[in-house]
Amino acid sequence: MANPTTIKYPCPTCHQEVEDGVQCDSCQAWYHRICSKISLATFRDISNNCTYWVCPSCETPPANSSPESEPKKTMHEMKTELTALGVKPKSNIRRAELMKLLEDTKRSFAPFVPSSSIEKLYSEIREVYSEVVLWRKNLFQVPSGDAGLAFIHEMTEIINLFNSDSDMKPVALTKLMVAFVLLLQKPSSDSKTKDHVKFLHHRLKIFHDGDLQTLLREGRVIQKRLVQSNTNQQQNSTKAFTRLMLQGRVGAALRAIKNSACGVAPVPITSAVVNQLKLKHPEPADSTYFLHGPVLPTNDVIFSSITPESVLRAAKHLTGSGGPSGADAGLWKHILLCKKFKPKSYDLARAIATCATKLATEKTDPIYLEAFVASRLIPLSKKPAGIRPIGVGEVIRRLVGKVVVTVLKPDIIEATAPIQLCGGLKSGVEAAVHALREKFNDDKCECILLIDASNAFNSLNRKIALSNIDYLCRDFSMYLSNTYGLPAKLFISDGNSHDTLLSKEGTTQGDTTAMPMYACGLMPLANSLRNTENSLDDELFQILYADDAGGGGTLAIIEKWWSKVKEKGPGFGYYPEPSKSWLIVKEDKEERAKELFPDVNITTVGHRYLGSFIGSDDGMKEWVKNEVKTWVEEIEQLSDIACNEPQLAYSAYTIGLSKKWNYLLRTTPGIATELEPIEKAIREKFLPAITGQPFIPDTLRSIMELPTRMGGLGVENPCHMADLEYQNSLKATEELQKAIQKQDVEYIPNPETEKATALSIKTGKANYHKECREKIVQSIKPREARNLDLLSEKGASTWLTCLPLESLKLTLNRQEFFDSISARYDLPLVGQPRATQCVCGEENSIDHSMSCKRGGFVAVRHDCVRDFLTAELDKVCYDTKAEPHLLEVRGAKLPPGTITEDGARLDIRTRGFWGPMDCTYFDVRVFNPRAQSNETQDIPQTYIKHEEGKKKNYLHRILEVEKASFTPLVMSTTGGLGQEFSRTLKQLATKKSRKTGYTYQECIRYLRVRLSFSMVRSITCSIRGYRGRNKNDGSSSDLYHTY
Repeated sequence: MANPTTIKYPCPTCHQEVEDGVQCDSCQAWYHRICSKISLATFRDISNNCTYWVCPSCETPPANSSPESEPKKTMHEMKTELTALGVKPKSNIRRAELMKLLEDTKRSFAPFVPSSSIEKLYSEIREVYSEVVLWRKNLFQVPSGDAGLAFIHEMTEIINLFNSDSDMKPVALTKLMVAFVLLLQKPSSDSKTKDHVKFLHHRLKIFHDGDLQTLLREGRVIQKRLVQSNTNQQQNSTKAFTRLMLQGRVGAALRAIKNSACGVAPVPITSAVVNQLKLKHPEPADSTYFLHGPVLPTNDVIFSSITPESVLRAAKHLTGSGGPSGADAGLWKHILLCKKFKPKSYDLARAIATCATKLATEKTDPIYLEAFVASRLIPLSKKPAGIRPIGVGEVIRRLVGKVVVTVLKPDIIEATAPIQLCGGLKSGVEAAVHALREKFNDDKCECILLIDASNAFNSLNRKIALSNIDYLCRDFSMYLSNTYGLPAKLFISDGNSHDTLLSKEGTTQGDTTAMPMYACGLMPLANSLRNTENSLDDELFQILYADDAGGGGTLAIIEKWWSKVKEKGPGFGYYPEPSKSWLIVKEDKEERAKELFPDVNITTVGHRYLGSFIGSDDGMKEWVKNEVKTWVEEIEQLSDIACNEPQLAYSAYTIGLSKKWNYLLRTTPGIATELEPIEKAIREKFLPAITGQPFIPDTLRSIMELPTRMGGLGVENPCHMADLEYQNSLKATEELQKAIQKQDVEYIPNPETEKATALSIKTGKANYHKECREKIVQSIKPREARNLDLLSEKGASTWLTCLPLESLKLTLNRQEFFDSISARYDLPLVGQPRATQCVCGEENSIDHSMSCKRGGFVAVRHDCVRDFLTAELDKVCYDTKAEPHLLEVRGAKLPPGTITEDGARLDIRTRGFWGPMDCTYFDVRVFNPRAQSNETQDIPQTYIKHEEGKKKNYLHRILEVEKASFTPLVMSTTGGLGQEFSRTLKQLATKKSRKTGYTYQECIRYLRVRLSFSMVRSITCSIRGYRGRNKNDGSSSDLYHTY
């Protein structure tokens, strides 16, 4: 029978909707072609009503055998069989439950015996996968429209094949990775979106028909024509920085310029490099350090919180490159979060949520996850010698891992804290530094031992860790046993040479569950170090952050602790490296320390620990100076870039670079003086580079220290913030530090306490900035103080705080950014020369440019706001029109001042904004608050004055003649909004949120950013715009241009 076009039914095999399938002539059920196991030729015959077809369920006779005919097994036999399969039943389990558990377990472990045609399909998909994962990355972005929706639907269907018990489950995830590579291959370097749409439609049809070989041949041709130099030559670091910043990838952009300066780059694949990589991925080691005891039942109900919404929330925080398939975080975020793909993207999120739940609650054959857990392995050069392997896993694995870990975070913290602090504790690393420093400063403490392990994450004994996590964090064990059940493939490729390694031990790089798995895996070691008959160990202080272990106490206790670490550590895959471990001792204990620790580095000065320093004050200051020197070099590199891209450099500094030393401020006391070179580089190089000004005065530097919401630039002086940030860190980690000092066996964070502490810290920091601002206001002129008030209005600094995303057109060129900063702080204009006198005869200052009507820039500024609001209102309301004509008054009595002329128009008319189908008129006014007519007035009163003026002109005419409502929209050139405009913007954001599915915060942020950039561009246009010939000059060629 032919496939229906309007009526759709679920497939009994995979339970998914059938859009193109066959119908059983007996039970009338619809099946997918693949689920029905019929050939393409047979499928066509059935579709043309040429063949009678009955589904497998109808043609299979019922079984005649009964359960009573089979011999019954004893409870002991069934438990023994389950134990052999790796499942540990409860001791008090009932017989019926035990029989069902055994049956389900056998079914999950039963080898699937596919037909010869299905087996051939499996082999084909795996062979295609093994080839395409070694191709160079060449994927285009999924286009919007029908092609993109069809692609997302296909991805959803493939994931659902894994979620169901279909015949394609063993290779479903492999097919998913193949689909990305084959369907999204960019045809050429200069291909456009319309080309991608055409090719994607064509490829989807071929892919749906199962013809992978045609797509593979096409992909080979494309790969051969890729420019060889793209992989062999290192890209210019400045161009790489610019490209990454325009994509919003701040961290990657900063790494690009840093790696270029340090000479860090991918290493060509040679046999020597492969051998080094093999040494860093060892074979499994034997051990006997298994935990024993009762195993708690799993709480599968907790994973019911994994929903499509939780997947979408996790997707917002995805970052990084793609795994072997090449599908990076940007691509996945695009197909999951772009509202143009809704509801298909929501269906995809639901499929991923189901996949995550199944992996966390059900036993899955690890061979089914071969492509899911595979990674790219990139060897990077490492100074002074050697290589550093970087693993990049599939983004979908990182996404699923994020969702699972989010659910299990309280359980992981309970299993590891407060001794192992890398399990997800807030500010755990800062607490580790503070606690260990406090221990060292204790008079009873003679030394601190900092242990570094060799190849730590790759050497963790995987078998021991998985077994022990079954006891420590039971609900985490199923997901880990599924994803780490078999060695993961690590693909090495540089475009010319290829190789494949297996990750048989440790955690896999590129996996978001690697850190919590490592934390749980080492907890038995940490616990065993305290279980001793010697009562002196009650005084032992130990703390771990991943593989960085620290211990404090007397020399005798630490010597015993060190011996136990060397003795028991290798059994858990923890190999302490004496040459990289450091013993920090008090000066009077140095000689004794050398006798007890002949294999460890010994110092009385101190040493680096988790990005901070523990030791003497002199040693700390010397170490900080070296760190500061590195950061000064990075500031100088960013300053060089700022000469051409000031907006990108500013965003990179405020969002990324400044956070590097902010951690140092929070964890290291008394270093304000040592940070002065950073402030010198900021003031003398970075700020002049992003502003174009040759010199930054003291007052201006103080203003720029303020947050943008207070009129500054958010470029803080690290010398001023050092002590405050350190005290805030101590306050934030106070409760956790106490638990560490007591060496408690468990620590459960109190959310209410954490929330109250965070609020207290935020309030204290805000008060500090308010005091700084008040001091500045007292030291500057009234006009400058008023300008600071204008810049402190909500929305006035939005253009500074958003990422310069090219896709949203939120970028400014060098001249525009310089002019915007000059207009913001009333600084001399720099860059391209401009006329000193306006064509109207007045001095061509910035304030005059904002008000001069010659050239039409005042009207352009108004029209930009009007057109933007009209477009946004049209998306959420009805009958929206720009500049509608008003009805004639025809003798209606209106108050004096009302505009009654025929042909009068307002800026915008729409319906359904304030109420259902209610008609509303809006009129926009953009005024210059620095103009002479406004500068003497109070700022809030200025907005009210302009709103009242608009109401006086139009309100009564709209109410009485149009029978509608009227809202004046008043905005200043500095970006501030009147009360009516603010209320309108909030209502618009609310309606937009309901319409699009974005959150209210996202919508209001978007509207403010777009308005802010419209105003900034209109200001730069007014400053540099062409205003015509000077009529007072007889020369017809004397024109006033922007440049």
